[in-house]
Amino acid sequence: MPKKESTASGSNILGALIGIGIIISIIVAGLYILKITGDDGGVAVNENAEPTPTPAPRYVSLVLDNLPTLANGHYAAWVVGLNSTYQVGEFNVNESGKLTTLDGNEIAENEFILGDFSETPDEVIVTIEVGDTNVSEPSATVLMRGKLQNGIGAMEFSAVDLSAAEGTFVLATPTNGADTDETSGIWFISLNDDKTEESAGLTVPTAPEGWQYAGWVDYNGVILETGKFVSPNAADFLGLYNGDQDAPPFPGEDFINNAPNTIESGFPIALPSDNTRVYVTLEPISEEFAEETLGLEVFSANVAADAQPQTNYSFERVYQDNFPSGLVVIR
Repeated sequence: MPKKESTASGSNILGALIGIGIIISIIVAGLYILKITGDDGGVAVNENAEPTPTPAPRYVSLVLDNLPTLANGHYAAWVVGLNSTYQVGEFNVNESGKLTTLDGNEIAENEFILGDFSETPDEVIVTIEVGDTNVSEPSATVLMRGKLQNGIGAMEFSAVDLSAAEGTFVLATPTNGADTDETSGIWFISLNDDKTEESAGLTVPTAPEGWQYAGWVDYNGVILETGKFVSPNAADFLGLYNGDQDAPPFPGEDFINNAPNTIESGFPIALPSDNTRVYVTLEPISEEFAEETLGLEVFSANVAADAQPQTNYSFERVYQDNFPSGLVVIR
């Protein structure tokens, strides 16, 4: 019996110690809570703690060459990630080739701030936009594209592959009858050896989305359009100066009717001259750009003074010399 009393007494003491331990734990926890909270119950601020640094902004730097000034539009630069596209800036180019804001102020160091873009940038694109107002989505007219590697990319025109492009033209005026003013028209066709069959004179891909080809003649300093077209295997969209007979199903123009005031002698004209050049460009598809050319020449050729009608003449491929290019750096 005495041993049982001793065991019971020990049990009571152990229980009391456990209870005291729990009370002490509660008190300590309460003191800790009081320490980290203010008098009003809010979290106390440690005035001596170092502030969390604000992340440094990232910049997109563009160095671009051969970029034409847009009279009726502007450019926009976009950073593209896996799931989103973010606009970093809108700009134009002045006569000195400097990037400017839409208000005409030069952009320092050609740099734009890359704001709230949380993805890893995959590429940067430059689009052509209509007018001088801000845009929230890129147009289909992508002028340049640069794939990024370690934040650096070469900016190039990549909407269509012109590396195998070839071209031929002939002097002829099919819309005013045979053997009449034959040097007053130019057509992007190729004739067979006996000149009885016609085929497309331009070997180029169908124009990419947002773009179209255009033909031009520089006649003694006067620029005459031959027409815009998407495919070299179909007629163009002009026909403004043609005669009243059917035209070939290929791009080209006869200069027979509706001569502009800049042609003092009127139509017809003799295109062979030491001062005549024919060329083909790529242009945005937009009414705002209908009266201007960006100067993105694909082909060019002089029409020599001794050039003969119904004869194939070759174009020179020149896009490598005048298409825009450049470099983008994200830092």
